[in-house]
Amino acid sequence: MELQCQKTLLVGLSGPSSSGKTTLARLLRTVFTPPSTEGNGDVTATTRPFVLHQDDFYKPDDQIPVVTTSSGKLVQDWDTIDALDISQFEATLGS
Repeated sequence: MELQCQKTLLVGLSGPSSSGKTTLARLLRTVFTPPSTEGNGDVTATTRPFVLHQDDFYKPDDQIPVVTTSSGKLVQDWDTIDALDISQFEATLGS
């Protein structure tokens, strides 16, 4: 029995809210999803693209850092790396 090493391609998308990241991710998933079966039912490819949303790794509300705006108002800073559970994100990528 021979083991084959499969290559992994990781594509990261970044951008501000409502900039089209999810739309592009879905398009890429569609483009890179091979036909699932041949006429006889055999799987024709091993490529299995999936979308992993960074939003799924935000810390709980009470752990989101707070910043002061120029007007003096305190607001949660969802745009800082400290708002994310990076350990969980890395663990998910590694599994």
